[in-house]
Amino acid sequence: MRNQVLVGAIAGLALSSAANAQWVTFDTATETNLQLVTVTMNDNAEKDVFAADFDKDGWTDVIVVRKLAFSNPGKRQDVLFMNEGGVLVDRTNEYAPGFIENFTDSRDVTAHDMNGDDWLDLVIGTTFDDPPRLYINLGEDKKGNWLGFADESFRIADIGVNAKPFKMCSVSADDVNMDGFPDIYMTNYEGGDDLLMINDGTGMFTDETVERLGNLANVAFGTKNQIRDMDKDGDNDLIKVSTLFGAAPFNIGVYILWNDGDGYFNEYEPIPNTSSPYMIDISDLDNDADYDIYVVQDPQDSYHHSTVNGPNNLSWQSFSPNPSPRTTGFGGNADHVDIDNDGDLDAMVTPVDVDIANCNDGRYALLRNDGAGKLSDPWQGNQPWHTYAHDAVQFDINNDGCDDIFQGLCGGNNPGWGVFIQTNGNCEPDCVADFNGDGDLNILDFVAFQNAFTAGDESADVNDDGALNILDFVAFQNIFQAGC
Repeated sequence: MRNQVLVGAIAGLALSSAANAQWVTFDTATETNLQLVTVTMNDNAEKDVFAADFDKDGWTDVIVVRKLAFSNPGKRQDVLFMNEGGVLVDRTNEYAPGFIENFTDSRDVTAHDMNGDDWLDLVIGTTFDDPPRLYINLGEDKKGNWLGFADESFRIADIGVNAKPFKMCSVSADDVNMDGFPDIYMTNYEGGDDLLMINDGTGMFTDETVERLGNLANVAFGTKNQIRDMDKDGDNDLIKVSTLFGAAPFNIGVYILWNDGDGYFNEYEPIPNTSSPYMIDISDLDNDADYDIYVVQDPQDSYHHSTVNGPNNLSWQSFSPNPSPRTTGFGGNADHVDIDNDGDLDAMVTPVDVDIANCNDGRYALLRNDGAGKLSDPWQGNQPWHTYAHDAVQFDINNDGCDDIFQGLCGGNNPGWGVFIQTNGNCEPDCVADFNGDGDLNILDFVAFQNAFTAGDESADVNDDGALNILDFVAFQNIFQAGC
């Protein structure tokens, strides 16, 4: 879904044979490209991260939510890093004072425009009976100064008893009932049902879990969920992990809950060969315009290519990364990004399980896509970025055209943060508006963008917020008008 996909095939031709041999290379840049204020360098909190351009200045920022590590209650302060010319600066005090005033047991965060003002807001999933949080982006004042985030969690306060106790391990935001407004889906673990909250169009949410999910809200150990139109029928489906033990009607596995077109879910489908899942990420690995799923599971990760045969009708092929020395045993979060600018999505997997103290396991993995959707780990030896990461995001920190790495690490006697800048030599800033990659800006780029958007292609996620909506049209138009 990264913007580099748009020109990746062209940029990839510029790789030298030496760069190809080493694949991607990075310099450690934690000291130069990260400034901490409200947390320490050896911070040992559990971390989950999300990257997006919150203040619309053209530089991608980072939100980090934190709690006491592993399966223990222990509220911690969340952290907002603003990207100031390639340096991620802790601006929590200035732009997210609610993080300082209200510590949380946060376990997941996503960003989406929840109230229709064209600014990305923050939805935070919390655990250990800590109610979920919603932070509204205040936009700019009349002088163009960004105002930061305000805690307006009262917007999601109407939560039914079925979701309690609150143990929300994963949160997603997108339009479920297809009324044009993003809704909120959270998956629970150890003691409560999932939570589906519907947006009234103004950013006020009502718990409609019982009506829309019924017993499909049941979950054993709901570690991850995502919202995607898996069968390309025009409505968004729910994908969730239910693991550790069964919770009727689910056994252990990864499941698609099929949308009936109006945001009600009565049918479901298991993803084959997911008998011990933990985390997932959904992308198009083989460039066939159908969604594929990477599954972090024991004892070996797997990924699954889908083919859409019609509404609620998918067929699957299952694979394992090969070779994959860093994708065995317990794992953490997964993500997809075109890290090498060659036009296909590679994979990232973090090693640290949020529930088990495996903090000395330095296996953060970057898996290379061969162009046909097959993944492998080309690194035989350890690199500085093969760390003990709770979570990580890969994005262009310094706006040079190549994605870099930001990591939230275990800390303690080790670093709690990591920044690694890519140094391949083939980094050129994208011209996102040249959507068809022909070197000219004209109506053909608008047509190419519209076609990609209609097809649900992740390359149309121009603002890189993980969702396809009107904000991408606005972002594309602004970039086109500004030129390259």
